[in-house]
Amino acid sequence: MYQVLSAVDNDIVYNPEFLSEKSAQEQFINPPFHIFGGDSEVTERVRYLYDTFSLCNKCDVYMMTAAEASFVKYSINAFLAMKVTFFNQLFDAVKDFGGNNSVITRAVGADPRIGTGHTKVPGFDMKRGFGGACFPKDTKAFTKFSDKLTLIEKMIEINNEYRSQYEKDEREEAQNIKYD
Repeated sequence: MYQVLSAVDNDIVYNPEFLSEKSAQEQFINPPFHIFGGDSEVTERVRYLYDTFSLCNKCDVYMMTAAEASFVKYSINAFLAMKVTFFNQLFDAVKDFGGNNSVITRAVGADPRIGTGHTKVPGFDMKRGFGGACFPKDTKAFTKFSDKLTLIEKMIEINNEYRSQYEKDEREEAQNIKYD
């Protein structure tokens, strides 16, 4: 392993993680895919390290530039944050007409194109909207890539309306996350 690492010099590979707080260890060992961003020769070495020495099970690997890897990371988190926002708005709409949100959410989530992840209202932190360690900072950072991401900007505004009802938790205070 040392020989592989020593050949890397100062080259860096960006390997974004996609872990949720509630099952990070399981998700690390059984990832659906890996993203390696950087120089192709160096990313091949990192791929070799993962395949040979890590506890991670083999999975699909996508190699790209570091900028593209960042774009993928932000795209996935923005999409999941948008899903949380959609189901929060759905919750409000169902409440308006007197329907059963659990029944509707289960039925909508039964469509395999949608799934049941990120559909609970309130979320795992017992608050409306999205929070956590990644979604607030990643969605905001993603909007800096392009002025074409207006849907993401609107979603952040909607989420801020939901989250501003609550006191910030310790992480939100430490990261200076603003919901306004």
